[in-house]
Amino acid sequence: MKLILIYPPVQNVGLEVTQIVIAEEGGTYPPIGLLSLATSIMEKGVHEVKVIDALAENLSYADIEKRIALEHPDIVGIRMVTDYLRDGLLTAKSVKRVSPEIKVIAGGPHVDIYPVETILLEDIDYAVMGDGDYIINDILDRLASGKTLDDLEGVITKTNYGTAKQERILVRNLDDLPIIK
Repeated sequence: MKLILIYPPVQNVGLEVTQIVIAEEGGTYPPIGLLSLATSIMEKGVHEVKVIDALAENLSYADIEKRIALEHPDIVGIRMVTDYLRDGLLTAKSVKRVSPEIKVIAGGPHVDIYPVETILLEDIDYAVMGDGDYIINDILDRLASGKTLDDLEGVITKTNYGTAKQERILVRNLDDLPIIK
């Protein structure tokens, strides 16, 4: 399977004060969480992964669509943050415009707080609560073999959201994670 992990643009911040902090104090930092997921996938060596940092690359939604069309991924993972949720949703919509068959996985702090609300969004196929490092390869293996994610801890689907064990998966020991490449 081919996966692209996207840190979306930050163009639609919910609170004006947040936008000022991002512009003046925040700066641009590497998307460590996405890079950690990518490293876990690369170390297993079964699936292909790329990371798109739309914020650092100053990509528009049209640019993201072009990259998705060029790469032909099976799955796209998007970091969702409540303050700029609209940007995550517009990124998901861009992916589905390229190909409705691409599976979209939402992750990040917004999903941890609002898992059911996230999975009910139109362009989101799966939502991962907590740190996906431990289960990302299981997710990809299951999707590659046509198996369901309904019983995978920490994963919310369109069919299990009322019955799933909705607990965040947490990395308890950072030494368990591979060194980011």
